[in-house]
Amino acid sequence: MRKQRCDDCGAVLDPWDPVYRWPEGNGVQYLCACCVESRIDEMTARDMALALGVTELSLSDLAP
Repeated sequence: MRKQRCDDCGAVLDPWDPVYRWPEGNGVQYLCACCVESRIDEMTARDMALALGVTELSLSDLAP
């Protein structure tokens, strides 16, 4: 069996390790859990909202 490495840090992943498919440009990267956590920690509130399908509004958008 071929060894899979994290596309971010290069860590060798065992067959039982979780691997995450992260969209990157026109393709994907396969990441270990630590790298996914690091990328999420670096996300802005706007990035997280877009990823979760949450709509961003301003208070003026809510005014009647």
